[in-house]
Amino acid sequence: MILFITCYFIRGRYRVSVQLRNIPSSTILDIDLSKVKLNLKIESMVYAFLIILSSMELIVNVAGGINMFDTNDVPLFMNVYFPNISNSFLISDHAPMSNLALITLQIENITINLILPITCLYLIVLRRAYLNLPYKKWVIGYLIFIIGRLSLFVLLSLSIPLSYISQMMYFPFEVIDLCVYIPCCKSFYLLLKGRRDEARWHSNITVFYANCLIVKQFFYAQIFTSTCFVLLIIDSLILFYVSPIRIMLYFPSFIYKFSFGLFPTLTFSKQQNDILGNILKNSMSIHTAILIIIEISVSLVYVMVCVGIVLKFVRKQKQYNSVNVATIKPLMERYHATLSTPYRQYQQRPPFIQGFRSDLIY
Repeated sequence: MILFITCYFIRGRYRVSVQLRNIPSSTILDIDLSKVKLNLKIESMVYAFLIILSSMELIVNVAGGINMFDTNDVPLFMNVYFPNISNSFLISDHAPMSNLALITLQIENITINLILPITCLYLIVLRRAYLNLPYKKWVIGYLIFIIGRLSLFVLLSLSIPLSYISQMMYFPFEVIDLCVYIPCCKSFYLLLKGRRDEARWHSNITVFYANCLIVKQFFYAQIFTSTCFVLLIIDSLILFYVSPIRIMLYFPSFIYKFSFGLFPTLTFSKQQNDILGNILKNSMSIHTAILIIIEISVSLVYVMVCVGIVLKFVRKQKQYNSVNVATIKPLMERYHATLSTPYRQYQQRPPFIQGFRSDLIY
């Protein structure tokens, strides 16, 4: 489904780019071509951000699928859910295919962690573009932040103990992202409401209802998105306190090596191992339940979006099939009516040609 949605966004951006190339340098109609070009550029930018976000979701799905289909990751699951069952189930003893599963798991986690800051950048840039304000510095600043964040997570993914430390860093980063995301949503929502109220007094009823629909769609979409992000933060909080337990159980000598001998190797009794194992098992059960809720919710939204795209294509096809009846026939009737008008100037372009050219411009 996300592949279908991504292809739809790519098609939309291509169509906008074709319209941008076909804008004439001048026209005889009373149309401000600079505003038409600016609106198309904003629409192209929207499609570009949507393609980036949907491509990241596609990477998450592909990486998660590869990880799920790995049949050699039994030791990993045994370590997660039954950490004290046997010393033979060490994560470092994984087969090559299990190493692939660990790599895809890191790709999935890092990509998910980068979706929220890119979404914040999208809302900031889109709002400033609507207000005709400069946003280049925002883009450069966020790109530096995102690249630095990505580099940090990649470096911490070079070994399994360091990857647990990187999972601990997901929580503070996502809290910061959410604190930026909520004001961005509020500001952009107020902008859309302002455009709706402006259309009520200065535009026709069709534009007003279109803006009302946009405001409603954005409101409900952000409620869903914010809920998913809050669930992800709760999940990151679980990983925040589970990761040290994993390090203590799986790599007791890591702290000794990482601190260059300043801290001793951790040793636990069997009772302590059992307590830590139960905490880990219960926490991972909650972690799995949260991921299931997110997956089901996102899948339902994907279905709704795909159905909406298909219905839009069907509606467009019906319009194309009836274009002669809906568009050409009224124009021809107006043209035939002007032929019998004694005041018509025959050197002037007929009104139906002017109307037809106007439709092509839009």
